[in-house]
Amino acid sequence: MPPTDDEQKPLIFIVDDEPDISRLIGLCLTSKQVKMEIFESGIALLERMGKEPFPDLILLDVMMPGMNGFEACRLIREKYPQQQGIKIAFLTARIQERDYLLGSEAGGNFYLEKPFDVEKLGDKVLGILKSA
Repeated sequence: MPPTDDEQKPLIFIVDDEPDISRLIGLCLTSKQVKMEIFESGIALLERMGKEPFPDLILLDVMMPGMNGFEACRLIREKYPQQQGIKIAFLTARIQERDYLLGSEAGGNFYLEKPFDVEKLGDKVLGILKSA
């Protein structure tokens, strides 16, 4: 049986401890022909990571209680080596040079800054999904 249109859409995990931000990100992506799952913590994300379907992209907040985004990213890269092709983009207000370095060391691929432009976020996400 050929895959359905919905099965062919990229899957994006949105991880942010602020529900309003998660909803806003979801609204930015609604018209972009993607599927989304929303998580309120790095811990909830890690619980989901071992199950299919796997995401094509994780949009990951850095500043979260319990487990920050850098820690969650590092654990994903360590615990799920078979999923190394998953792109991880930090979406955060932490924009110092040190933060970019920490994100890269944790295994992140991209860094998107908060506050973000609502009109442009969806296009940036599509660009990430298309990047090699």
